[in-house]
Amino acid sequence: MTTKIEDRFIPLTKWNKYHPWPSLAGLRHLAFYRDTNGFHVCLRKVGRRLLISEKTFLEWLDKQNAQVKVHASHEPRK
Repeated sequence: MTTKIEDRFIPLTKWNKYHPWPSLAGLRHLAFYRDTNGFHVCLRKVGRRLLISEKTFLEWLDKQNAQVKVHASHEPRK
């Protein structure tokens, strides 16, 4: 479930002023592996600063949850 939100770009280090999750360490992990986990769609780099698109992050999170549901629906191997 997503709420309608205007897109705003939040500096990675200020994310927790607006949202309790994920932690700064978790965001840094996602940002470090952004090219392999698809998180690059949520980020914009301005100089050395990483900004997170709030709207795109929520959409990315929904997509990740949908993929987990698909994998969980398969029967376990025997």
